[in-house]
Amino acid sequence: MKSILNFRDVGEPVGANDQNNTEALKKGLLFRSAEPDKATKEDIEQLLNFNIHTIVDLRARKYESQQKSTLTTNFPMVKYPRGDHTNCTIRKTVNINLMERKIRRNYISKTSFYDKLKIIGYLASCQKMNAVRTVYRHLVPRGLTGMYTDWLNFSGDQICKVLELMTDEANLPILIHCKHGKDRTGVIVALVLSICGVEEETIVHEYSVSQVGLASIHTSVVDDFKKLGLAGEFVSAPPDAMRNMLKYIKQKHGSTENYLVGIGFDLDKQKLIRKNFLI
Repeated sequence: MKSILNFRDVGEPVGANDQNNTEALKKGLLFRSAEPDKATKEDIEQLLNFNIHTIVDLRARKYESQQKSTLTTNFPMVKYPRGDHTNCTIRKTVNINLMERKIRRNYISKTSFYDKLKIIGYLASCQKMNAVRTVYRHLVPRGLTGMYTDWLNFSGDQICKVLELMTDEANLPILIHCKHGKDRTGVIVALVLSICGVEEETIVHEYSVSQVGLASIHTSVVDDFKKLGLAGEFVSAPPDAMRNMLKYIKQKHGSTENYLVGIGFDLDKQKLIRKNFLI
């Protein structure tokens, strides 16, 4: 892909790195990338050649700038859940924002009283980014793992929605993306691979591939996180961030299976994920 960065078929790095061959993931069904807003005509044709049916946009559309894209001509935005199932093979884009109100309220609740007043003042005076930086300040000492576990704890409804799309074969192949395609996308992909029984270190490796996928725009990634008041490991995809997230799931819930049941994604739905993605 020339203009869609960090793009890959998840089945390829998983198959290449799974030396134990515990579970074989089908290729050509689960794709991931950074934002595809700048997709060229050639890249859109490539997406069509991959026969992608669904694009899932995990970004906060109200807060993350997005460029107008010809991609919507082939993958129009639809609401979730779709009310019209008369043509389940229609290509579409679905926006499922992992940064919904519940997690934003959690972040704000962890700020000091003084910072809460500052946030109100910034929002009242249309200084959105200053408000965001104030909210995200508490994330710095907790690192990427803290951010990932916050999504697990407070974005369960949104995670269920993304996974439920994958239980329906009519929505496949599917492309998952966020801003850079490493954090929100990385958490979703890791959960899918874990459902499928993929080895933990293979999941970690697949996540860390984003380090290479974003190398060409590293300076831009640094600038994007700097605007949020974040730096250091936030601009990369360190293996320990994903390794620690998986460890957190085990320690708190016993398994990914138990975590998902707890947020409403039951065992029958997990079986459908395995049916759709495993050879």
